[in-house]
Amino acid sequence: MYRLIRPLLFKLDAETAHRLAIRSSKLIQKLPGVAVSTTSGSLEQTLWGIRFSNPIGIAAGLDKNAECLPFWERFCKFMGMETLIKGDDVIYSIGGRTGILVREAPKNTESSGGGEIFRGRFDQDRAGLHHFCFRARSREDVEAIHSFIEAEPDVTVVHGPEEGGHFAPGYYSILFEDPDGIRVEINHVPGKGHFGSDGQLGSGAGPRDTYYSASDFDGRDPGD
Repeated sequence: MYRLIRPLLFKLDAETAHRLAIRSSKLIQKLPGVAVSTTSGSLEQTLWGIRFSNPIGIAAGLDKNAECLPFWERFCKFMGMETLIKGDDVIYSIGGRTGILVREAPKNTESSGGGEIFRGRFDQDRAGLHHFCFRARSREDVEAIHSFIEAEPDVTVVHGPEEGGHFAPGYYSILFEDPDGIRVEINHVPGKGHFGSDGQLGSGAGPRDTYYSASDFDGRDPGD
């Protein structure tokens, strides 16, 4: 069948062809009497001493058709949230006085400011969101979430559980990138943090004039 539709697909732009292939596959799987199998002896591969039931595929982690949504639904459920809205291009989860909505970036549309909406892998240095953070109740919670994240195939762990006393007293965190590259932090700060007697504000020192200093990171890139 692929030989028949290949000429058509190659005449379409990448986004349209990608969208058509995904939606067609989902539709075919719903047809009565159609059994779709992803395993076959002829497809098995053995690499680095590990047996894979299918050939390995490598693809760029761009925001194609909101494919990061399944990750966010799994992640939110792990965090104890429930799915309130679930569509082909949107997922909205709530719980713990928090709501997280993730959706596919609209195609061929303009932002409210009149500029073209950016579609592509997230860039932390682009105007807008830098990263966002969940506050954990304990160091053990940070480590549990790290274990969950490590098992996710399309997520990049920027750093595992580590101390960060240069940010706040007792600061302990992990940092990862979702399938589209959006950076998410999970941290635990004991006690009152900066509002405590050892903190920047509780001690009476007042606000700093920089977000960080080079010595805080021992030569590492502060984005890492």
